[in-house]
Amino acid sequence: MKCHLQCYGSATVGEKGQVVLPAEARRLFKIEPGDKLIVFGAENSGFERIVLMKAEAVTKMYAHLMDMEQLVKDPKKLKAQGEKGLKTIKAALDKSKVRKLVKAGKKKNQVG
Repeated sequence: MKCHLQCYGSATVGEKGQVVLPAEARRLFKIEPGDKLIVFGAENSGFERIVLMKAEAVTKMYAHLMDMEQLVKDPKKLKAQGEKGLKTIKAALDKSKVRKLVKAGKKKNQVG
């Protein structure tokens, strides 16, 4: 997964600690008035940073992590999920492409 860092402008912290997010960032990330943002922060060797995430994204991420935890705890579910993923990948590939990949893999293994 690539991370593309983009600058959307600057914001000034007001007397009450309020910050106005640049309009382009609000549009791109679909941040509307009343949306809840979770504020994460880290400091490390003088490189302090703050990250904002929409609360709904944090909730989805947490649910996904809980699902993954259940898979890891139950090897049968993990195996079934893996097999389902492989079937999906195989179905997405053209049969001729699969044959070429298999042949290329066999040749590579025979040479090495």
